[in-house]
Order: sequence, then structure tokens, then C-alpha cells
Amino acid sequence: MKRPLVLMFFVLLSGFAGAQTPLLDSVALALYNEYTDLKEALKQPDQVVKLSLRKQSLKEFPKEVLKLKNLQYLDLSKNKIESLPDSIIQLKQLQVLIVSKNDLVALPNTIGGLTNLKY
Repeated sequence: MKRPLVLMFFVLLSGFAGAQTPLLDSVALALYNEYTDLKEALKQPDQVVKLSLRKQSLKEFPKEVLKLKNLQYLDLSKNKIESLPDSIIQLKQLQVLIVSKNDLVALPNTIGGLTNLKY
């Protein structure tokens, strides 16, 4: 009973323009609305916490993702991305970054600056 109330609180809190979404625990993050279309996500960038762009034949990291300041979960798996930009450091809220099954040869030096990154 408490989890839906907590999740509802986070959803309501994220609805305020420019409000920073608090870091979610793994359960709340798993239940959060997942965007799978970057164009749709960019219509309300402050509300996007979870974005999955897997299997979209991406050859480059989409720079528009950096506009999603409350992003906590990013799945870019099963693409053809060769590198991540140093500017990924702008995603301060990021907790989960999935980049498996890409063509990455190295991670950016700034990856260590993502202090909330857990996975």
C-alpha cells in the first residue's frame, strides 16, 4: 500500500515545471513510465525519468538525450553506437546506463563524474 503512494508522490512532484525528480529506488524506477520514443520524450523533457532506445539501429549517441535532466534510467543496448560523449556528465541523475551489444571501444573519461550511476 505504501509503495503506490510513494510512487504517486514522485509522479506528482515531477509534474512541476523545472522540478528535479528525486532519485528513485530500484522498485519505483522499475514501475516508472518508460519512454521508447525520443521525439515523444522531448515534448516533456522535465518529466522523463526512464528512456529505452534499444534496438533502434543508432550509430551515434543521440545528443538530444542530454536535454532530459531528470533521466535516471537510459537503455541504449543493441545499437551500433561506437562512443559516448564526454557531455554525458550532464545527466547527473543517471542511475542506470545500459550500453551492452553496441560497438563501444571505450568509455568517456567523464563517466566517473556520474556519481549516482549504480548499474
